[in-house]
Amino acid sequence: MPQGFRILLAAQAKPLEEIDGPGPVGPTSAGWGVTKKRRPISKIACNSCRAKKIACDGVQPVCSPCANKVAKCVFRPPDANAALKKMLAERDRDASALVEHLKSLADGEALDFLHKLKSAPDLNTALSSVRCPTGNSGARPEPPAVETISPPVSPGASPSASPPAQWHIESELSVLHPAVYPPLSPVTPGSPAVYGDSCGDPTGHFDGDYLAHHYLSVPNAQFGSNGLYCDARLERLEIGYWTRVPISNALAASVLSLYLTRDHPVLPLFDTELFLADLVEQKTNFCSAFLVSSLLCLACQAYSVTYPETWTLAAALSDEAERLWRAEQSSDSIVTVAACLCLRGVYALRGQDVLCQELALTGRKMAERLHLFGVNPDAPAAAALGAKSAEWTRFAAHVAWGAYNWLTLAALNYLDQPIVYPPNFPIPGDAVGAAHSPASTRDINGQPVPPLDYLPPYMARTFPEACRFFTICQGLANAYFGQCQSPLGPVALAFAEAKYRELLAWSDGLPREMLRGGHSHPHAWILHTWFHCAVLGLFRPFLSDHGAQTLLRSFSSPDGCPQSIFAASLKQLQHLTLTYCLAQPRLTHSPYIGSSLMQALVPMLKEPGSQDWRFYLTVFLRFCEDLYVGHPLYAELAQAALSIAMRHGLMTGAEARDRMTGFWQPRCHHQGSPIQTSISTLVVDFDMALTDVHASRISNVAREFQFLIMFDELTANQDFEQLNWAEAQPAFQDFS
Repeated sequence: MPQGFRILLAAQAKPLEEIDGPGPVGPTSAGWGVTKKRRPISKIACNSCRAKKIACDGVQPVCSPCANKVAKCVFRPPDANAALKKMLAERDRDASALVEHLKSLADGEALDFLHKLKSAPDLNTALSSVRCPTGNSGARPEPPAVETISPPVSPGASPSASPPAQWHIESELSVLHPAVYPPLSPVTPGSPAVYGDSCGDPTGHFDGDYLAHHYLSVPNAQFGSNGLYCDARLERLEIGYWTRVPISNALAASVLSLYLTRDHPVLPLFDTELFLADLVEQKTNFCSAFLVSSLLCLACQAYSVTYPETWTLAAALSDEAERLWRAEQSSDSIVTVAACLCLRGVYALRGQDVLCQELALTGRKMAERLHLFGVNPDAPAAAALGAKSAEWTRFAAHVAWGAYNWLTLAALNYLDQPIVYPPNFPIPGDAVGAAHSPASTRDINGQPVPPLDYLPPYMARTFPEACRFFTICQGLANAYFGQCQSPLGPVALAFAEAKYRELLAWSDGLPREMLRGGHSHPHAWILHTWFHCAVLGLFRPFLSDHGAQTLLRSFSSPDGCPQSIFAASLKQLQHLTLTYCLAQPRLTHSPYIGSSLMQALVPMLKEPGSQDWRFYLTVFLRFCEDLYVGHPLYAELAQAALSIAMRHGLMTGAEARDRMTGFWQPRCHHQGSPIQTSISTLVVDFDMALTDVHASRISNVAREFQFLIMFDELTANQDFEQLNWAEAQPAFQDFS
């Protein structure tokens, strides 16, 4: 030992009970004290500890220093990268728990668990049983479903796959806006619903029990005593007072109940409470023969999908409604506005565009004369609306916003003239807007009027959210098409990004019942498809120029450009429409999803090397064949899709003809040939619409069907080439 240093004695041992706080004790340190390990300081500090510059343990929702001082504890929201890391770590733990749980089960139990996993509406629901399989209260608690976020899983990918090295825009949107960009589970071609009947009711019988179980997940639905109708007042319906068409009271009540629960919530044209009250009590304040005939016709068309014999009633009702329209179109009334647009929907779904456009113009001009919309909020006419009665204001608000939504949707799908100003009425069903409605809550007879924020249970929150959505879309339509029905040229990318942020902010405010999942209303799915169609239309003009790769300032992903956002929304739209066609009962299939189906299918047919087009086309054609029974427009949609497929060399003329055979079966009972008489101007090829609106409409695309088949048959080797058709097309057009 070196000299000159004092020898130090060993430290005296202390009893363990004198040590301040617990500490790790090694196998050779019994009886000896160990220095207390300092608790690590959390990387996340609350605002209070951060301001006082004191150590924060990061315990949420209230850290220890704030709990001791009874101070307000607020943590900063994590940045996007931190949220993604947390989400990926959570997903990795869930996948590990799933694998370990499967390993611990017997063969029979593992098979049962796999069946439960397959039938779960989402992955988080399936994993909830794994997180706490034995009911152990000490297990990690399950977070609320609305806050649970899972990363997207591509078809065929393993749940425990390694996280991506970089954060891409699809992952960023999934984390920050899960309401409209949720993780997607794969849909395989082996699904029995592709070739079997996807209707949840095998018999196709429409009754109240089926409707309540599969459609109305609300406890206070006003079913009648016999359980057949969505509203008990329909049991007292005397339909003979309103129409000369021989239809029974029971059938009229049934078709109205189907319409009110399936189609009315997403595109309502009148207030249900006031309409049904006048309908049953035979009053004409908020009901008329014109409105009843138009509504019954639209409802019978939908009902004929299940019961084809009601199509003859729909034809008779449309003739009656057209006569009444000619008689009442000169008399301005909010009830007549609703009836005109309701009858417009009848002819739109038949593909008869001449009457459709005439009715739309009549209803729009009448609504503008009544100052329902298109009025500057600062104009004196807008202020005069507040002097009306409570019941008139309530009914007018439903008509104004319903007509506004219908016409804005037509501006997006038909490239019709958009509306300049939205309605000045409060949004029906909106508690905030109801506070500004007239104070009176009784009608002229002293009867109570439902408050403006009341909606029937079967409508959920779809209508008020649709009103907010179409208000954003109105700005999009005016900027892209203006007051002429043709593209005005590209807009600034800054405008498109700002509109996209508005759409995302709208989606972040959707109530839980409007989110996609196993318990959401079917009409909420329609609104989700419209959202992604709006995003596609917003960024489509930028895909053909240098703006496709321009990064947007709102996102931190290295691929946050219009092209990537377009691809993300297209992927969501394709998954949405495919799931809707396969998973939803046929009785709940809405005819208003046709344009969304085409916008999801057409890019798949144009994409070189696409592997899924045949599966999606099969599902699409089966869906069109089902709805064609009540809505002839869907035969044109099917022909247009097959024309595009043949144009791009995906199938031969013989195969396309075989695919259309189902539309020409004897069960298709429409008088004449709807395929030849339909001349709809619905846009089906929005890529082509950027340069040639006329050629992009369904009537022109579907007309190519026979020419393409003839061209294929005249080709010697039966091998269709896109270049050959492009060269031969002018000759066939001259021949036609």
